[in-house]
Amino acid sequence: MTGREQHERVRAAFAEQMPDLLPRIRNTCERTPQIIPGAVSRPRRTARVRALAVAACFLLFFAGMAAGWLWPHEVETVISPTETVVYMDVNPSISLELSAEGRVTACRAANADGEALLEGLDLVGVERNTALTAILGAMYVNGYLSADANSVLISVDGADGAQTEAMLGEITEEINAVFAHSEMTCAIIAQQMEVSEELRARAEEYGVSVGKMHLVEKMIGGIECLDEQDLEGLSALSIGELNLMYSSQADTELFDGDIVTGLVSGFMKLEDAVASLIDAIGLKDLLLEEYEATTGYAVVDGVSRLVYEVNMKFKYSENSYRFVVDCETGRVLETDLDLGFHW
Repeated sequence: MTGREQHERVRAAFAEQMPDLLPRIRNTCERTPQIIPGAVSRPRRTARVRALAVAACFLLFFAGMAAGWLWPHEVETVISPTETVVYMDVNPSISLELSAEGRVTACRAANADGEALLEGLDLVGVERNTALTAILGAMYVNGYLSADANSVLISVDGADGAQTEAMLGEITEEINAVFAHSEMTCAIIAQQMEVSEELRARAEEYGVSVGKMHLVEKMIGGIECLDEQDLEGLSALSIGELNLMYSSQADTELFDGDIVTGLVSGFMKLEDAVASLIDAIGLKDLLLEEYEATTGYAVVDGVSRLVYEVNMKFKYSENSYRFVVDCETGRVLETDLDLGFHW
């Protein structure tokens, strides 16, 4: 059998036996405003552009099918009670409640973006990887996931620790498989957690999901420069910003057992930020003797921003100088070096 014949055979079997989720995603894409949080408003998409977006979403489904983890199956009529909950944060924030067999017993949104994304998308009864593909496809089409915004936080709450750990690895592979044939890769943090009433209350207080709150609290407990006073500022950061800050601390013992994969997009690399900084202050890089940098955050015009805190020592000077640089734009936000002008 040729590769083309195999391709057509799998596609036909898939169409016959798998739940037809494409119309639901098309419906979701048409109802959900095509706006990326934090971006300026854009003109309404034409029918042609919307059609291309839906086609891209379909390709994501087929990529997963071709990888072998969306193989046709019979949908069961009886679903056992919820055993595990998978929390998915990009913004939107969504949770999937799963049975022991790995089928969705409930799909819930934790914020308004999640509610809009799930509208008309009924995933109850389908397998976990099918539901993940549907959600990721809708996020991709609606601009929440892109080559410039590629961070995903996965949090799993389950009674069986070994099973939960194995599931983290499986979900990470499934997400990477969805985008294996696209121009983007995902930067993923996958963590285990136990959802308590205290964690739920704290998440509700700061208006974030329980998965994001668990990550924030873990970072406060594991990164030396952070404490409880940083809870509000960290909660206001995006998943991408938290991911970049978290990844810079990946050797911390507190994070053992978590899975961290991929490079965070949408931010300047530290080396590029330092080069931009040297250019901004008007000094030749040959005068730079050494520097140390950490990743942190600062509140700029009332908004939490991820920053690089850079300490530089120049030749012919006994002093070192501190700079705070916006990780996204490279803008110098703060310095103790007086050069007689402001940025």
